[in-house]
Amino acid sequence: LFPYTTLFRSEDAKMRKKQQLAEAEVEHEKLVAEEEKEEAANKEKMDALREEKAEEDKKDAARKHHD
Repeated sequence: LFPYTTLFRSEDAKMRKKQQLAEAEVEHEKLVAEEEKEEAANKEKMDALREEKAEEDKKDAARKHHD
């Protein structure tokens, strides 16, 4: 009886470990996706700010040229 009991416990432990690993992988993928989404949003904001700054610089240069 002992070897069978040990075998089943061992199999249960393996299954639990596989389940935990699968859950951790899913969670990791969610976090990576969120991070990538945030990075894309930040890049868009930075691009918009750079564009805005470039427009302001052009206006300033045009004003200085006319003065």
